[in-house]
Amino acid sequence: MAEDTMPAATSRKAPTGTPESAVLFTLQLTELGMSIADLARTMQRHGDDRPRENIETTLRRVAKGEARFSGELKALLGMMLRSQRRRMAKAAEKAA
Repeated sequence: MAEDTMPAATSRKAPTGTPESAVLFTLQLTELGMSIADLARTMQRHGDDRPRENIETTLRRVAKGEARFSGELKALLGMMLRSQRRRMAKAAEKAA
């Protein structure tokens, strides 16, 4: 292939978030009663080896819709929400 017919190099941009995913992330965090700093600490306790400041920056970007709401983060929040809901249901069951 001649040089002048070579395809132009494409720049790969990191995937960006959406306003909808930002709202979902914020709602889930609110339901858990956690702040971004709380979630960053939880992520470190569960094996995230990045510096806390970097984790918090990423979480703030997700909350603003500037970064993708990753599947791993969705799974972690989902597990935390299910666990909290189970605990609340058991407490309500005992109280009744």
